[in-house]
Order: sequence, then C-alpha cells, then structure tokens
Amino acid sequence: MLLFIIKIYYKIQLHRYNLGNWTIEYGRGRFQAGLTNFGDNKLVFSKLWLKRATFKEAKELFFHEISHILAGADHGHDEVWRRIYFSLSGSDCVEVPNKIKDSDYTYECYCSCGFTQLYFIKSRVYCPECGDSVHYENMSMK
Repeated sequence: MLLFIIKIYYKIQLHRYNLGNWTIEYGRGRFQAGLTNFGDNKLVFSKLWLKRATFKEAKELFFHEISHILAGADHGHDEVWRRIYFSLSGSDCVEVPNKIKDSDYTYECYCSCGFTQLYFIKSRVYCPECGDSVHYENMSMK
C-alpha cells in the first residue's frame, strides 16, 4: 500500500515542479535507490528500496533526484545541487539517500583485499575490486 502512495506522491510532485516532460520508472535496482537519466528525461526508482523505505525516506529520495534535474547534469552532488536539495527537503543531506544503510547482507572479498559493501539482496558473486569470490554475512534488519 505504501508503494502505491509513494508512486502517486512522486507523480504529483513532478507536476508541482513543472517537470511533466520527465517520466518515472520503477525498476528492480539492487545497488541504487534512485537514478536521474538526463538522456531520456527519466527518473528510475528501485522498487526493492522503496518497499523498505519509510514515507519520509521516499520523499528524501525523490527530492534527491529532483535536485539533480533542477541543478543540471553537470552538477553531481556539488554545492549547487546541495543548495537545491536543502531548499526542497530542508535536510542538509550529509549522506545521499541512495546509500543503502539498512541492508540484509554485507559481503566481503575472500582474498581479504579489504573490500566490504552493504546490499539488500545477494547479488554479487565476485569482488568488484579484485575479481575474487565474495563471502556473504547476514545482517539484521532494523
């Protein structure tokens, strides 16, 4: 039910900020909560992430992505982007919302290269740093 409400909220907000030429897509992203695709004028949100998010977190994610649109493609997470994000959300955005904090799993590289990453589902077989196998450890959800 919350996912349905979030989808309606996102659609209303697009029109509120005069971004009717942008579309919203909901994908199965495992590594990013949201993505702004300037080439296709499309916002892509992870259904997996949204299903676990509170409404407040979903709003922050939306403002995060909208801030990319309003700042422009060349701004990333720079000061221009941060000012826009703050004006929309009221948050100083110390951490960007697409960093998954409450994950089910963490994985570590078997070769002990030191690489560790949090993910909400098991998805990687090899370490992105050295290519060796990875070891999953179950994490508790909050």
